Amino acid sequence: MVGNGDIVLPDDALAMMTETGCDAVMVGRAAIGNPGIFSLIVARLRNQPLPVTDTNQRLDLMRCYLAASIDYLGEHHACRMMRSRLGWFSKGLPFGSRFREMIKRISTEAEATAAVDRYEELLRAQKASMGCPCHYS
Repeated sequence: MVGNGDIVLPDDALAMMTETGCDAVMVGRAAIGNPGIFSLIVARLRNQPLPVTDTNQRLDLMRCYLAASIDYLGEHHACRMMRSRLGWFSKGLPFGSRFREMIKRISTEAEATAAVDRYEELLRAQKASMGCPCHYS
């Protein structure tokens, strides 16, 4: 039996399995903006420390997701879709709302890549102003 619905956090998966007795859980939309959710769920179910995804990994995932979507859907359709989906990766990060505003009208791969690059620069500048090294998490 597979449980499905509202699995957005590792504890949701554990609760679903505990409350329903299902053998597994199915993750949907939560995986789009947070593909690391699977590692988090496995760690939670095994009672292990949750792995940390740093900001660099999120930015890399944005770029990979963009490229894969363009390969699959073509530039026009993928960029329209990325107007919302790239923003999912910025949830909980500084300047996330500013980034989501930047990507509202992207229509080319170059515009999308430039927006991710500008967002990365914003994050680096913020960390630098706080006295943090350039490699950030």
